[in-house]
Amino acid sequence: MIIRLDFMNYIESNVVFNEKIQQLIQRNFSRKGMQQIIKFHTMDLILDNDKTTTNKDFREGLQQEFKDFQDNKLIISNKFLILTINNYSRYEDEINKILPVFKELMSNGDLMLNRVGIRYINIFDDNKMKPQKNYFNSQIASFMDTRNRNNELIKPIRVMALNQYNVDNMRLDFRYGQYNKEYPRPINNTSFVLDYDCYSEELIENCEDLERCILQGHKAIQFLFEDSITDKLRKVMNDG
Repeated sequence: MIIRLDFMNYIESNVVFNEKIQQLIQRNFSRKGMQQIIKFHTMDLILDNDKTTTNKDFREGLQQEFKDFQDNKLIISNKFLILTINNYSRYEDEINKILPVFKELMSNGDLMLNRVGIRYINIFDDNKMKPQKNYFNSQIASFMDTRNRNNELIKPIRVMALNQYNVDNMRLDFRYGQYNKEYPRPINNTSFVLDYDCYSEELIENCEDLERCILQGHKAIQFLFEDSITDKLRKVMNDG
């Protein structure tokens, strides 16, 4: 699970990296990494005599990574906040690791988001659980068989499909197929991926709209995931 918040404006380092923000993050991610200096591309809109001009520039800032002992992490910078959960439990548990941080950021000044995204990447690794066609609906299962596409001249190195959906004011990109963990070498395993990426590029100015947006994306992805798999896979997942 990945949640990414992109700030519309550059947020000053004394706001992003203040003591309260660090304390909130370290409630869940106690392992604090070193701060890195990075350059951000910034863009300001200037209104003058009914004319709009754009001022583009590069600005130096900071980025810091925090981890827990299961290798889940949160990355914060002057322009974005990223939560990555590798050991996913429940949506309610994970979202509460990022909302208090965002609320504290908002309390320290004007903060608007110009992009919010939630993404679930489900990898069925054939080293751990060999994926089978009867785990997925017929449309998705058709991307598991590369034999008809394989000959001496043409060897598949990745077999992926993209379906795109509108979810109210959000876009949902659903990629599925044989992503090939040894890409760009030819495919020689049956590892499979279901990758759901739901995002909004509307301006968000408060915590309520942010929470609503992320929850809407989560529900849309959950619906599509359930539509993608069969009871056979549900039984395997429940037994595991």
